Amino acid sequence: MKINFIYPPANIRNSEAFPLPNLSIAVLANALNSAGHKTFQADIEMLWQKDLKKLFSRGELKLISDKKAVLSHITGESKEALFERLSSLLLKDKILPRADLYAITFADMDADPLMLHICAILAHAIKKLRKKPIVIGYRTIPKEAYKQIMEEYPIFDYAVYSQDGEKSLLAIVDKLSGSKAPLIETFERKNGFIIDNEKSSSFAITPSPFYQNNVIKKYIASDSEIFSRYNWDYPAIKKILKKDERNLILPYSFETTCPGACAFCSNNNNQPSNAKPVAQVLEELAGLKALGATGIYFINSAFNNHYKYALDLCNGMIKHKFNFFWSDCANMREIDENLLDKMKRAGAVKLTFGMETASPRLLKYIRKGATISKIKKYLAYSNKIGIWNHMEFIGGMPTETEKDTRATAKFIKENLNNINVYSLNPFSLYPGSPFYRDSKKFGLILRPEEQDVDYLKSDEKVGNFSERFDEVGGMKWNEKTVQIMASTEAIAKVIGLKAGDKWIDFEHIHLLMSLYRKLGHSQKPLIKKIMDIMTYKFKPYHCDFFLSDINYNKHNYRRVLEKKA
Repeated sequence: MKINFIYPPANIRNSEAFPLPNLSIAVLANALNSAGHKTFQADIEMLWQKDLKKLFSRGELKLISDKKAVLSHITGESKEALFERLSSLLLKDKILPRADLYAITFADMDADPLMLHICAILAHAIKKLRKKPIVIGYRTIPKEAYKQIMEEYPIFDYAVYSQDGEKSLLAIVDKLSGSKAPLIETFERKNGFIIDNEKSSSFAITPSPFYQNNVIKKYIASDSEIFSRYNWDYPAIKKILKKDERNLILPYSFETTCPGACAFCSNNNNQPSNAKPVAQVLEELAGLKALGATGIYFINSAFNNHYKYALDLCNGMIKHKFNFFWSDCANMREIDENLLDKMKRAGAVKLTFGMETASPRLLKYIRKGATISKIKKYLAYSNKIGIWNHMEFIGGMPTETEKDTRATAKFIKENLNNINVYSLNPFSLYPGSPFYRDSKKFGLILRPEEQDVDYLKSDEKVGNFSERFDEVGGMKWNEKTVQIMASTEAIAKVIGLKAGDKWIDFEHIHLLMSLYRKLGHSQKPLIKKIMDIMTYKFKPYHCDFFLSDINYNKHNYRRVLEKKA
């Protein structure tokens, strides 16, 4: 069977100067290819941002985001010429080759309707002109959100909500081929009804990607192209560009499970590890190098979940002389100077440490598995050997007090020289987390929503919503949601005053790897100075203008979903 995987455009996925290829369609394509099917990957995001978006006026783009107009078009109540024009641009064989099934990933879906509506308009054209089924899916979007999408947009045939989308998609392909095997964690539109096929998938393996050449070539950038999107017009900086090299950074994952027991995390540590064998990882990395990769953006629960595994992998990367620069998450449980040294030699440029809070009480409460002294020690050592340190914090943890928030602010002030990038998020209670599964143990009372809520009308990404809860002997949800925002804002203020808002949530990974390649780990102080100058202004990949006034505003997100109309 022929399957066309589609990465649709969105209004704003992120504001980095350069994006990364989508891992979702690459791993799905690999799974279907391995099962003997033929796949094609259509990266419409890059096509849209670089070319197609310019063909539409501001008013036309607004109409594409108009839910009433789009629903009227896809249900046949009206025929909108603008939508027909959009469809004709997308539905060309060189963009979307003909297939038996069209699979659209909803990765990074905002409640902003542009992405959803372009998908609906495109699906309508596919059903009308090619008469083929449409499946949507992405593993982090709540099941309830998919049900709402299926109910409100009667153009999609299937919606996969499984954490193991590869197996669910294979089940759909089998069904379309005539098999009577059941679907797996998938909504199905059948005879006017939406059927919930709740059969659970088996343990999910860590998928491997198949990157299509005509897709990844769009993500190759020369040093001069990278520099041109930043504030770089200084003689000292221009000297660095004596040799203009190409850059291709590819996402890759070797483990999605995590042995940690962090109370806020939806990763179930009771599951066995699904880390790929080191030999397999090295073989797959060699394949990415053959594709022209110069850097790897690891997307793992943590690079060092298992000390010996991480050490063996580093030794293998060094032995095979991949000469990649790479970034990944790392924990403070399984770490020491020896491992950090090996990670550096193997190409580690940036490590993201999930600290969450600097309150000793809260660190124990959330079962972080690290002390303040240990975090300080290895954060300082990582900086000393030239690694770019990225720290993650969460505002408004359950039971958090002003004293706890001040402890985090104090830590940030005292460790500014050892921290380069920050991630800061308001606390969200996720189903599947220990906080949710063992709520009584953590002193929480869950407050399930009694009425249907609107997942498509919020300032947040679909899937980033918090379950409601009260603290036993503490705050009720209405108070807590205000405190979460206040705590997050207080931490953001400290980071903004001491480091600058521009260092919250902006990685600039292409620029960072380019500078490390030219200057090396030993020149981190110089790299830091250059990064500060160059990121004073930059041009996001979806914009034709430079940004210089960066503000943090996550603490202004809505914390309670709106009720359906």
